[in-house]
Amino acid sequence: MLSLLVGLWSGMRYRLVSWTFFVAMLMFVSVARPASPLKDPKRVINDRTVDLSPLFRWWNKPVGERPLSGWSHITGSVVGTNSWGWILEARTEGADAEKNKSASGKSSRIVLKNPPVQELTKFNELVSRSKALNEKRTSLSAQASQAEGHSQELSGQLKVNRKYHAKSSPALRQESRHWHELEKQAKDQIKLIDKDLKEIDGQLAVFPERDRYQLDCLALPAGHLENGLALYDHGVPLK
Repeated sequence: MLSLLVGLWSGMRYRLVSWTFFVAMLMFVSVARPASPLKDPKRVINDRTVDLSPLFRWWNKPVGERPLSGWSHITGSVVGTNSWGWILEARTEGADAEKNKSASGKSSRIVLKNPPVQELTKFNELVSRSKALNEKRTSLSAQASQAEGHSQELSGQLKVNRKYHAKSSPALRQESRHWHELEKQAKDQIKLIDKDLKEIDGQLAVFPERDRYQLDCLALPAGHLENGLALYDHGVPLK
């Protein structure tokens, strides 16, 4: 009988863990925003304004012929700069590759004209803010832990005094309140930091990686080489 109950409990516990894991993954999928090249729909290319909105709509729901088929999907790392813009170690995917998501372009070096410098600046600012906030959070956590320890120790002494009807000095009560207030202040600041970190994490979620800048964009091939490298034009975003 005991072995039967143990078996039933093990099965229930396994299903409970599995269900908890499933719910957690479902919440993660529903909240997380994947990286995407669908940014800056209106851009200026060779003094002409281009609207990429039709391509953006097709990208989210690829039905029918791909609009603006001349534009390529570029993903990669910045490895240098020149007079034209960024030198990238990148993969480029054209219209045919976009229709077949399993196809991937060959990684090679290219040059990107009018690169998204503001996006890179924003990424670096977010990473810097995240690092500073996490460092501050670590310091506050240590302060809260220390204050909590002192507060619990003094609260214990006050309880012992009450238990044995011994009078606690005003200084003891004041010191207990002091450490309790320091603990509360530190934890309140941590809550605010956690809120800011959550917002930053949401903004970083649109980038392919969070620890280093990775480009993910749409660009137009220029149709010629510069110093032996294929030239692409990201265009100047219109805000």
